[in-house]
Amino acid sequence: MVDLDRLFECLRDAGVSSVSFGVIRFTGYEESRRMFEEAARMSAAEALAGQEEVVSMLTEQVRRYGMEPTRDAKWKPETSNDLSLDSYYN
Repeated sequence: MVDLDRLFECLRDAGVSSVSFGVIRFTGYEESRRMFEEAARMSAAEALAGQEEVVSMLTEQVRRYGMEPTRDAKWKPETSNDLSLDSYYN
């Protein structure tokens, strides 16, 4: 388990002023979803359970350590028909 307080202390001490985080998404990335589920031994739906609470907790943590949370949703595909990046993994 990651010690988030220690992580954010190190980020702050290193001069980090903002933190960007997001929730994993698999729309348009079926091969990536399959590989994730195999490695994690859980479904993507199980991994995403409680995501709102996690995002809220991380946002609070970032602010508590004097940084700004940044959330840019522009990376999300417009439709599930958008190009997949699955072919770019090693």
